[in-house]
Amino acid sequence: PGIPLARNKLDEACKIAELGFLYRTIKMFIDQRLSERSYGLIGQAFCSALTEELQEYYRLIAILENHNSLGKLSIHRLVVWTSDCFERLQLIASLCSQVGTKIGGRLTSCLYMFLHHGNPDFHNLVSKILH
Repeated sequence: PGIPLARNKLDEACKIAELGFLYRTIKMFIDQRLSERSYGLIGQAFCSALTEELQEYYRLIAILENHNSLGKLSIHRLVVWTSDCFERLQLIASLCSQVGTKIGGRLTSCLYMFLHHGNPDFHNLVSKILH
């Protein structure tokens, strides 16, 4: 038997858990690709750009730890504070999934195709990664 939890709190807890899952998925993608010697310079640059994108996640975690130590963090506040980061990690995880094992020119072409995506956030993310 578990602890009784209101449906909205359970949904919020699942959303926070999914945030961790998305981070782990992206981090595993980066680590796996960087361990492959055949991933090449373009792949390494892509992984480096993804690592830079994860820096925002690390900054957010530091801020949240500070708020938690002050006793100012509820699960609802946690969901609100992480909503932008959640959406960004969803986009990055989707990008990693689409890129898959592509290398070299195929990787670059795949990334450039996303510049024509209808989602402006996705377009901005890919544009930032390519620069």
